[in-house]
Amino acid sequence: MIKAMPQYTQYAYRMPLAKVNPATYDTTFPNGIVSGTWLTIDANGYAVPATGTATKAYMGVNDHNATRNTVSYFDQEALTVLAGAYVVDTDQYETGVTYVPMAPLKVSANGKLTLWVSGTDTDVTKIVGYCHRVPASATDTMTFASVA
Repeated sequence: MIKAMPQYTQYAYRMPLAKVNPATYDTTFPNGIVSGTWLTIDANGYAVPATGTATKAYMGVNDHNATRNTVSYFDQEALTVLAGAYVVDTDQYETGVTYVPMAPLKVSANGKLTLWVSGTDTDVTKIVGYCHRVPASATDTMTFASVA
């Protein structure tokens, strides 16, 4: 789930080449695709959950905003992702991690946001954004700011 800051949808773009493979949808996304899901593209050109190993990952949105034709709900024809600079509240982060404001974040092996740790993590291209507001508890949302 993500909660958008005002006007975030101006940064939502369709990924028409990133279709979900209908033959494997149920196994690839057993719980469906929710806003805040991190996605990447596999070798066959299909959208799959990001596992932290891809060079590029995108935050997906599931937005039924009828006033913007560049934003749509998830379907098997094209997925909507956020691109560019944006700030959202999300619950799609690893719990049990101590976050601090402006800490760099990457996508974990579980497809959720987690800390990028200097000295441990060496590939700065894995940084997808920064923690703006630290979650107060494991059920709270984190405010996330993307790398533009």
